[in-house]
Amino acid sequence: MSSVSRNPEDWAPIIERIIFQVFYRQLGIVAIHCGITVAAKAIDMLCKKGYGKWRWLLKNRILVWYDVPIDSAAKVHVYVFGGKIRDANTVLVRQGFWRMYFIETALSLADIPLRILGI
Repeated sequence: MSSVSRNPEDWAPIIERIIFQVFYRQLGIVAIHCGITVAAKAIDMLCKKGYGKWRWLLKNRILVWYDVPIDSAAKVHVYVFGGKIRDANTVLVRQGFWRMYFIETALSLADIPLRILGI
């Protein structure tokens, strides 16, 4: 198995470049080979540079990234999924014209007992 960096500073430029892929692809899905915790830190770094804002839906598992700029043409919202246990891969999925409010609410509510149980 190849060695993969766990440094968010290494991943921030990669995530910055793949946002365009998430925007233009038919299904709007891109997978990267870094864990969700590293991806979240890299996304946080990008947000500090003006790339929108983000919040956890399920702590260390799913986040939503709002108002991600695609040059000056558009802004998109992106769901970012990753596994908490292996923390090895992350998937970015563009939201279309619809928002999954019911899923965001359900995931946010599910996160409360998971945090209490320490899972």
